Amino acid sequence: MGCCCSTLTSVCMKLGLSLFGSCGCPNPAKYLYILNDKQHEIISSHFEEFSDIKYLTLRAIDFSFQEKTYTVQCGFATDGVSSGLVCSNWIDIDSSIKHDFLYATHPADRATCDRVLSPFYRRWAVSLFGTSAWEASGVRGALLIKRDIDTTKLMVYHNADCESCSQFVQLSKEDGCTFDSFFEEIKI
Repeated sequence: MGCCCSTLTSVCMKLGLSLFGSCGCPNPAKYLYILNDKQHEIISSHFEEFSDIKYLTLRAIDFSFQEKTYTVQCGFATDGVSSGLVCSNWIDIDSSIKHDFLYATHPADRATCDRVLSPFYRRWAVSLFGTSAWEASGVRGALLIKRDIDTTKLMVYHNADCESCSQFVQLSKEDGCTFDSFFEEIKI
């Protein structure tokens, strides 16, 4: 896909996400940053197992689950609503992000983690078709992108507390700069 096509695709996705906010639904554009082709290529070149991700979270999401509080950190890599518009219509993007986080970090068994999803028919669909996602996500972990003063890192965590990183890659200055638009957007 050429440069202008990927830019057009990104603009159309952003516009589509924003439209949900105008119809009274939660606005996914306020939750998610759409990765462009170059950003996706950089992530996939370092961590091939994350080649399916499309978005980074734009804000932290705190939630309680099994009497414990978790935080999905800003910069968490997600596929958004993997069941697509047919099952969810993006109405409950919040529960999808939490679900991706729980699948990536496995703080409980699969059936328990599926309870974070709403509405009920999404839980039902995931219970039928989510086995491979549960297994793959637990192996690969949770990917976060973070930036210190002058370094950009891709970090993989396997625990829900995200306290100890199991793998990380410090991006080259050039590759790190391709994520400037993400870091500018989270400052807004």
